[in-house]
Amino acid sequence: MVGSPLLAIFLGIISAILFNLAFPGGPCPLLAWVSMVPIIFLLNSQPKLSCLGWTSYGICFSFGAIYWLYSYLDFVLQLSKWLTITLLFLCILISAVPYIVTGYLVPRFQLFRGAWGPFKVAALLSSFVALWPVPFPGDLSMSFYRIPILTQIADIGGGHLVHFMIIWVNGLIVKGLLNLIYKRWLPFYVWMNLLAIFFFIFAYGYLRFNQYETLYKKSLANDFIKIGYVQPNLPGSDLSSLFGDYLSPDEKINDFSTAISFTDKLIEEEKKLDLIVWPETPLDIPYHHHDGVREAIHDFTRKSYDTPFVFVTMYPWSGLSKNPFMDGQNTLYLIKDNEVSYPYHKIKLIPFSEFLPGEKQFPFLRKIFPLVGQLTPGDKTDFIELGNKLRLIPLICYDGIFPNFVRKFAIKGGNVFISLDNDTNFGPTKASEVHASVMYYRTIENRKPMIRLSNSGPSFTLLSNGKFLNGSEISLYKKGFRAVSILPGNLNKTIYQHFGWCFPYAILIIMFLLILFELRLLSFQSFIKPFRSHLKFH
Repeated sequence: MVGSPLLAIFLGIISAILFNLAFPGGPCPLLAWVSMVPIIFLLNSQPKLSCLGWTSYGICFSFGAIYWLYSYLDFVLQLSKWLTITLLFLCILISAVPYIVTGYLVPRFQLFRGAWGPFKVAALLSSFVALWPVPFPGDLSMSFYRIPILTQIADIGGGHLVHFMIIWVNGLIVKGLLNLIYKRWLPFYVWMNLLAIFFFIFAYGYLRFNQYETLYKKSLANDFIKIGYVQPNLPGSDLSSLFGDYLSPDEKINDFSTAISFTDKLIEEEKKLDLIVWPETPLDIPYHHHDGVREAIHDFTRKSYDTPFVFVTMYPWSGLSKNPFMDGQNTLYLIKDNEVSYPYHKIKLIPFSEFLPGEKQFPFLRKIFPLVGQLTPGDKTDFIELGNKLRLIPLICYDGIFPNFVRKFAIKGGNVFISLDNDTNFGPTKASEVHASVMYYRTIENRKPMIRLSNSGPSFTLLSNGKFLNGSEISLYKKGFRAVSILPGNLNKTIYQHFGWCFPYAILIIMFLLILFELRLLSFQSFIKPFRSHLKFH
């Protein structure tokens, strides 16, 4: 259909623009339903042309999705410009691989042909995206993180089921348009499949969303827990030379005393809190090594009648190290009844931030990346039990973006997610919103509420049905505090929890079975063709 390399590249760029308009931070999330239409048209072209267009698509949309890494690599790790650009391009290229390969394989083996073509393309691409290892996973399903009725099916197959449905719909639209162009009619299977898909998504979404709404309304006051959290907006690296003056004057002076004073305000306004929480911050809190810090924290815990308090810092304190923030473990501390413990060490470490990939095999990399951390990951995925109702599932920053890891954590019996993040060093980009959107699906997949608390925001509370709790949000780069009453998740396992991350594998198997069925059918038709001709002759 497409015979020009320039046209193939143009269609890829158009789809990439639509992708980023639908992606978190973009103005129109519903464009996800049609954003891949231009690029899917290329699947009817020659493999090389299709691959060229899909390559331009993968690179362009990946750049729009993760461009914000530049500020961290350049200003925080202080890498040279050429190394920063090289690493960013490699990250973009790795993220684009599933799309590049799909753009070649589909026309090469004519997978888009026939009524089941859109299904096969959706199965291949969604499973490839799910299984391909990337530093920062993400896809079009993240576009719907503020439209919970469209995401309820995630408790069946995870966020990847939502992604699969989006691609399938895009493929069906292309099939319909091709038939309208060449045959002047819309096949029955196209509009019936579209109706069935949307009916399933909306009917299931309405059922599950309202099921949890009803549960909240019927629950007694004693069933709820009350959690207070503070977003201190402590400043990180100075990025004003890159982004301009994006912090207001009163936010530039935030420090440890800001967190203390806002916690005092929280305690004064809200009574009978079950938990007080601080996020991960750019400040390594010297609780064990500074009398003033320790006394300030104990002072507000006494005022709150010894309400349990959690915060994130290094273990041991990085001030004891010659290389601050480079050694030790990123750790959640718990203070309860004036006793302090560190029950959870971050498990999923960020590559090129908290550890240097390949350093053991290639020690010379340390000279190239001197400011990359050498942290030690934790190994325990146990919830933190606080009283009779609250079993806290701690997630520190990067932990929360891996669905299967979080699932294993959740099925042990925790009932509330608390994600403590620090996206300060990305500036006023869409990085924090992208981070929040990929973690959003952990709530629905496991049907447990989540408090997403970030040092610089946005911070918010999600209910078990994916709804944003009214009044719980704190804006980006603003200090503030909130107290929220939430109903803990129950112990009933979702379909996703029962079967885990099997959806990508299951959909691949179905795709291969369809291909075998079509091959057998084609072989059978070829076999009987001479007999049909003979019967017609007679």
